[in-house]
Amino acid sequence: MTLDTSWSRLIDTPLGLVARAIHNADPQRKYHNWLHIQRLYWHAKHTFGYAYDVNLDLAIMFHDVVYDCMPHKEQRSADMFFEIFGAMRGLIGGSEDVNHNTVIAMILDTVEHKNDRDDERMICLDLADLTDPVQTVINHGLIIEELMALYGIAKSECATNSAKFMTDFYAITHHN
Repeated sequence: MTLDTSWSRLIDTPLGLVARAIHNADPQRKYHNWLHIQRLYWHAKHTFGYAYDVNLDLAIMFHDVVYDCMPHKEQRSADMFFEIFGAMRGLIGGSEDVNHNTVIAMILDTVEHKNDRDDERMICLDLADLTDPVQTVINHGLIIEELMALYGIAKSECATNSAKFMTDFYAITHHN
């Protein structure tokens, strides 16, 4: 599948290539892979029309760079962003505009998909595919496959956990 990822100015840089390689290295990642990142870039441009922001670009790229069965995925993703970006910053134009704290805060926004800041862009992007009925059905199947592979749990337990997530998601998105 080819998506318009032109919103990102970093996707085809050495940094983007490293992030892509990490996302696609584990075949068990059925949902939280590079296609998920591409879809967020597509949503940034086409669904939300966000103005370009290098910090958001990096948060999208790195928010799920660590996705395994261990706890604190988002914090470990933020740590990996800090490490990789620090090592590669000289290869990226505009790196002087990057605010590490902002990128890390945006990545950590995806833990519970809520924050105390005025900027909810990363949360909106990460959940955007769950507001599209067709894409939600597709993603639900991919998420269940991924959970079964990563955690070694039965399909019924995945379905229960998924139903709980969607119930919580509904509460988050309909809090007004």
